[in-house]
Formats: sequence, C-alpha cells, structure tokens
Amino acid sequence: MSLHFIRLSIAIAALLAIAPAGARAAEHVVKMLNDNGKGEYMVFEPSFIEARLATR
Repeated sequence: MSLHFIRLSIAIAALLAIAPAGARAAEHVVKMLNDNGKGEYMVFEPSFIEARLATR
C-alpha cells in the first residue's frame, strides 16, 4: 500500500465518522424582511435564536 492510499483512506473514514452529526441538527428558519411595520428596514425575524448544542 502506498502512503497516498493510506492517507486517503484515513481522510474518508474521518469524514464518514462525522457525517451523521449533521443529521441530528435542528433547523432554524430566519426571515430577512424589507420592513417590519415598525419603521425598521432590512430586519431579521426572529432577531435572536437560542440554540442548544447536541450532545452524544
């Protein structure tokens, strides 16, 4: 086996090990509004998101 093949195999194994982590992530929807009816323009709704980190 060549060193290149071993490095490639390790990189692929590492990517496959962390790939399922994204499947457990929660989805947060943030809208960008032209105005919010209160005289403010180019605002985001909601203006604040409280997110918790997933633990294994």
